[in-house]
Amino acid sequence: MLLDFITEQIGLLFFNDGVTADQQVLRRASDSIDADLEASKLFPPRPHRKPSQ
Repeated sequence: MLLDFITEQIGLLFFNDGVTADQQVLRRASDSIDADLEASKLFPPRPHRKPSQ
């Protein structure tokens, strides 16, 4: 009975801490993916100018 009470009262704190930690991991992974995608962008070639005569 005491264990059930403690689990109900404190268990949520541990669960919420776990969710927060998971959110941080996912944010870091998302930032890394965004940076990799940004770095892999290709820019269109610049048009060549003809020399003036």
